[in-house]
Amino acid sequence: MPLQQIITQQTRLIALSQYELESYLNSPEKLAEKLCCQLSSKIKTAVVDRAIRIKIEKMSKAPVSAHPWYTYWLTLITHNNFGAGLIGFKGVSAGYKQVEIGYGIDPDYRNKGYTTESAQALIQWAFQDERCKSVVACDVLNDNLASIRVLDKLGFEIYERNPNTSSYIIHKKESKRV
Repeated sequence: MPLQQIITQQTRLIALSQYELESYLNSPEKLAEKLCCQLSSKIKTAVVDRAIRIKIEKMSKAPVSAHPWYTYWLTLITHNNFGAGLIGFKGVSAGYKQVEIGYGIDPDYRNKGYTTESAQALIQWAFQDERCKSVVACDVLNDNLASIRVLDKLGFEIYERNPNTSSYIIHKKESKRV
């Protein structure tokens, strides 16, 4: 049974357990079978595999109640039951005041609103916890226009700009509906 789920208009976000993340690394077809869906092969890259290994390591040291803050949530497109993307936070800081979000989606599912809708729902979930005061997206490549569009739609603002990257923040009070 998944840790937690969030239902949106077009998606279902499924917080993957530590075991499910390990299954995704080693045998994505078995995870797809367990979740009764198809999973995108286009999002499973070496970079994602490395991030999942880091998540698994952090989850192994965290209480199960904190796992939704560390894991990837599968972005399941409801109309065709397709696991098109992954979204999640990079853990929690002491006191949970700020969390960092990261996401990715199958290129065939970009520019359809799925990532924006999923990020909005996950941020709303995070802000339900009174300890979470802001969400950041750090070191976003300045030429990653798709990601920047998502952040802009959700009301994020740049708090740090470098030649190649920018970092964004949204505070609980500034969160808006798309």
